[in-house]
Amino acid sequence: MNVNDAKTILITDLAEKLGARFDRRTKPHVTVWYSPFRNEKTPSFHINERTNRFKDHGHHRPMGDTIDLWLDYHDLPRNDPEATKQALKALEAFDTIPRITPYQQTSAEVTYSDVYKIKKHSARFTDRACLDELERRSLSKTTIGKYLKQADVEVNKKIFRAISFENDKGGHEISTYGQWGGKPFKNCVGPKAITTFPAHPAQTEITAFVFNGKFDLATWDEINHGQKPNEEFICSNGDSLLGEVGAYLLSKKDVIKLVVLFPDIDPSGAGEKAMHALGSILEAEDIPFGFNEDYLGFKDLSAYYMRDKGYQSSQGTSNQPKNTLKPRF
Repeated sequence: MNVNDAKTILITDLAEKLGARFDRRTKPHVTVWYSPFRNEKTPSFHINERTNRFKDHGHHRPMGDTIDLWLDYHDLPRNDPEATKQALKALEAFDTIPRITPYQQTSAEVTYSDVYKIKKHSARFTDRACLDELERRSLSKTTIGKYLKQADVEVNKKIFRAISFENDKGGHEISTYGQWGGKPFKNCVGPKAITTFPAHPAQTEITAFVFNGKFDLATWDEINHGQKPNEEFICSNGDSLLGEVGAYLLSKKDVIKLVVLFPDIDPSGAGEKAMHALGSILEAEDIPFGFNEDYLGFKDLSAYYMRDKGYQSSQGTSNQPKNTLKPRF
């Protein structure tokens, strides 16, 4: 394991395995724990999930990453080459679930929001811009009702309305159209996480469908007239959380018999690379997987579904060879 790999291990997992005990969440991305370094009555160990770093207020050391946490726990010096080698060797045992970081997020990509607050959710859409967007995507009221809600979002004491999609940690992926000068706007209010729609608990041979965004998931449901009892729908809510998707799939590998992946096909090739990285995790565990080919030449499944409404094809824009999308069943 190298340094970059070690830093992708979730620091919350490592801290818990070293003996930290969760106390409370103070912000969408900040948690407070009882320190793994000592017995204490008042929790002093803080984790920033956004940066994957910790700060223990019971000692003088600065904030640290997963390597620093292991070194501090074993009372070894930080930034010492020999100690770091020892830490990297030991951390291999903690990284029991493969994790991936397909690309670095840019400053423009916001994964958490301390600014936006959802004041109200409604199953009924009344906002004209939201209604127009849902109509443009040709989604029925039945499909919309399963997955999406209208959110009243507050920012700077003003309210705007957005399409909201809840994740498994209670955060909400929001998107709005016609606000902010007419430009599309996306954000996550609350903790960032994947969204799962499990198969019926009695099912023992499940096909899992992995989507990058909420509209691809909803579009697949629309096309296929709903989720079947033996089907599992999983939305990563962004390439950066595909490692979390991998962990989820591995936790159910005894019943998941096939995984179908829906990568975004963008000019950078990042979406396809990320899904291929997830595929390598599945391959290592002998879980059959394949890539959906229905929308080749388009950015995603939703764009393909809207092709008769003037959505531009992405034919020829991907850096990835087309044969990399050949299903592997």
